[in-house]
Amino acid sequence: MNPEKVARIARYDALLTEWKGRHMITEMASRKALGPGTFENSGRPEDWKAWEEAINSELELWVDLKDVWSELARDRPTPSEG
Repeated sequence: MNPEKVARIARYDALLTEWKGRHMITEMASRKALGPGTFENSGRPEDWKAWEEAINSELELWVDLKDVWSELARDRPTPSEG
């Protein structure tokens, strides 16, 4: 197998694992910011800011993950090659 492709697959796997972790952090931050579901009991402004930062971090990583996936998709063999 092509060593460059193996490296891209490993990078994709690492990014996917990292994205899953950031997604979990975003979920926890959203629960803290939203509180039990009423406006009066919602989180503090700091909680909302933490949620916003978690979302931004997750989305930045998602873009990187999408780019690596696109690189891998370009390497797929065509039906005539496979």
